[in-house]
Amino acid sequence: MYCLIRRNISKNQIYEDWGKFKSKNNFLHHRTRGPAIQEILTTNTSVDVRTSWYFEGRHYTKEKDCSILSGYNIENNSPSIIWNNGTKEWRREDRLHRYDGPAVTYSNGDQEYWLYGERHNKNGPAVIYGKKQYYFENGKFIRETK
Repeated sequence: MYCLIRRNISKNQIYEDWGKFKSKNNFLHHRTRGPAIQEILTTNTSVDVRTSWYFEGRHYTKEKDCSILSGYNIENNSPSIIWNNGTKEWRREDRLHRYDGPAVTYSNGDQEYWLYGERHNKNGPAVIYGKKQYYFENGKFIRETK
């Protein structure tokens, strides 16, 4: 269940926390269309808003063209980078990498499989662009199908 928790910490400070409850005592900070946490501090002359961005409980940095999630989290298998156009990338040690699925999923449905920074899929095509499929193993091109 998604919810907003809003607390008036003091007369001049408001704390807003967007997220979802996984269970009674398991709350994840989460919001896809704005910061998950906002602290609003007001004085007689100014308003200071501090924001923190979270996706499925993982902190991320909002850049101009993308959102960069912190760390590599194998447990929830969430992407490392989400581009504004909807493309998602899974990375480990700054290289495209994912064991159990495509390391790049484009917003149009195209997919690329990568392992330790090399195109690789032992059980099928490593690159799928529409109806075209390209087979790679350990970064080496094997064949193409249309």
